[in-house]
Amino acid sequence: MGTHYHGKHGKVQIGSSVVNEGTDWDMTIDADNEQYPFFGAAWKAGLVGAKGASGTINLRQDFAAPIDVYALVGTAITIQLYETTTPSGAAVDMYWSIPALITSLAPAVSVAGGVTATVGWISDGEITVPSRS
Repeated sequence: MGTHYHGKHGKVQIGSSVVNEGTDWDMTIDADNEQYPFFGAAWKAGLVGAKGASGTINLRQDFAAPIDVYALVGTAITIQLYETTTPSGAAVDMYWSIPALITSLAPAVSVAGGVTATVGWISDGEITVPSRS
């Protein structure tokens, strides 16, 4: 099950370079868990293990640096998923920072000629949660 988040702005980095900006994203954070019975108990006990995340980010294709040239399935990336924007729609510095691995890459072309790519990912380490002060 897990907790689901979604938003409109995001960035994909390889190393320290931003290689593309996202138009929308979704993410689910969950944990390994198991229930087990105690002898004679009426209810099972629970155990929660390691956490993980997965999701997608939709990107605008940049023909000067097409995503499928540098970001193949298995590529290690860093994703920044922004929660807030300014009134003009620009992303501000309240974001999730996620070391991730690309699990899928699906380019698409619209009738109007816009090219997008949906990148599927899984987390590859600890997630930095936005500061809410």
